[in-house]
Amino acid sequence: MASKRKRPSGGSKIKRAAKKTAAKKPLSKRTPPKAAAPRKSVPRRVETKAARPAPASARGGKDDGESFRRASALSQRNTPESSRKCLALLEKALETDPDNARNVALNSHEHVKKWRNRRDGWEAALAKAVSEAERARKADSNDWFTHWAEAIALRYAEQWVEAGKAYGRARNLVNRKAAKATPHNSFRVQADYAEFLVYLGDPLAAVSEARAAVNDSPRGYEQWLDWVLAFALHQNRQYDQAIAVLAPYRRRMVPPSHHLHDALLVLAASYRKSGQQELAESAMDDFRASDQTSRESWWWTVSKEAAMGPFATGAALDREHWLSGLRGAGLPEGRPD
Repeated sequence: MASKRKRPSGGSKIKRAAKKTAAKKPLSKRTPPKAAAPRKSVPRRVETKAARPAPASARGGKDDGESFRRASALSQRNTPESSRKCLALLEKALETDPDNARNVALNSHEHVKKWRNRRDGWEAALAKAVSEAERARKADSNDWFTHWAEAIALRYAEQWVEAGKAYGRARNLVNRKAAKATPHNSFRVQADYAEFLVYLGDPLAAVSEARAAVNDSPRGYEQWLDWVLAFALHQNRQYDQAIAVLAPYRRRMVPPSHHLHDALLVLAASYRKSGQQELAESAMDDFRASDQTSRESWWWTVSKEAAMGPFATGAALDREHWLSGLRGAGLPEGRPD
């Protein structure tokens, strides 16, 4: 820091002022001051739009995560239109950054949903999901999200052993991040693993995992987590508890959500299994009348549910238990695609 200048004493100030006054010439005869020498110009740094970082799609470089965030928001809406937009956005992003592991993993997951909901071009979607999931994991094997995407794709491809291994890797990685007090999503992996256990034929373990996920989750995920818990409870023959979890959702149908539609299916099946036939049919009517764009519920059938939610070979009894509840509550039988 520069030192402060000392102020002159009062006397010296008066003497200097007197000398200056005596030395001054009349204004009319003053010689104009010489023009100062031109200063050497220093080029100014001008910030232009081109100097600011451009999106990856514009500069052909690595993706900064913007496309993943936008695609994730579209994916969560789970409508035919949002799915098309999500896949188009990811396709464009992967053209400029093909090794972006998270975008590849999300692309895999969106193809799983395309297959499950029988949307345009669904026939080849599951094979695409499996190949994209493997590519994502190879691109970044230290990211829990890539292993989670692979677990989901392998589960629906009915590769149960490999899916279980992928879930294990995802859980180890996400729990390691949680232990370091970094933002994590362990409850999401845990809830999805609980659903995996239901289809594997172990509903008791699924109930335990689902309850733990509910306890560890932040606000905003209640519908999905309650559905997973109720589904596990229903499959564990705890119908009254499943009903207690889901019954409140019939009184808040807005905004529509695909998790709400799934909840109504579990609720209808639980009413049926507990001997409350009138309530079972009423819940199924609500399911059929609910927002069609969110889950294409108008064409949902027992056959489609069986095809899109496959149980493991050793869980045949659990499969029949689930489908018979839906059938008894009034869901049409339909036919396989």
